[in-house]
Amino acid sequence: QSDAAAMLDAHPLVPECSDFPLSNLPLGSFETAGLSRRVGIAIGESILDCQALTRDGLLDGAWALGGSAQVINGHLALGAPAWAAARAAVQRMLAPDSPMMRDLDAFRSKYLVAASDATMRMPVTVGDYTDFYLSLEHARNVGTMFRGADQALIDNWTCLPVAYHGRASTVVASGEADPRRPWGQAGKPDSGVAPVFQPSAQLDYELELG
Repeated sequence: QSDAAAMLDAHPLVPECSDFPLSNLPLGSFETAGLSRRVGIAIGESILDCQALTRDGLLDGAWALGGSAQVINGHLALGAPAWAAARAAVQRMLAPDSPMMRDLDAFRSKYLVAASDATMRMPVTVGDYTDFYLSLEHARNVGTMFRGADQALIDNWTCLPVAYHGRASTVVASGEADPRRPWGQAGKPDSGVAPVFQPSAQLDYELELG
């Protein structure tokens, strides 16, 4: 880590070795017992309430992070310039020497929620998605399961981006209820028993990055 990045990450809200320093600031969707679902930004062990920040003029309403926004689709649709501007504004606001940080207790009470008190929700509304099959290790492992180690990779795997269509209804946030399972006919061939129309009995859980 560079000296500049280390200085940026030294912050009274960020414990040492936190996954969410000032240089990260991931967006998400959350709710608590007292707050309706809304967009938030992780910082240390807390979540910035974007609805409250936008209400008080600390975030530009045009960035679609406050108001009634529950997911970040609207913000993502604005493109990279808006993403960079919003991130830079939050970093300036949270800078240790900024006016907002002079009264940390007041800032915390108005705009921060303890992550331990929040329930995380899906940050985006997924209309559809394509799963790109890009991990060499994953492709080898799966290929070995289906075709054996000698034919783990299909011949064209390194020549084109292999992808397949995904089922959007099965995309859920960690900790949420069982996803909606696809229905179809199930039964054993040549068993003499008629197939049964039922939800899928087995699902493959995957962590997707993107």
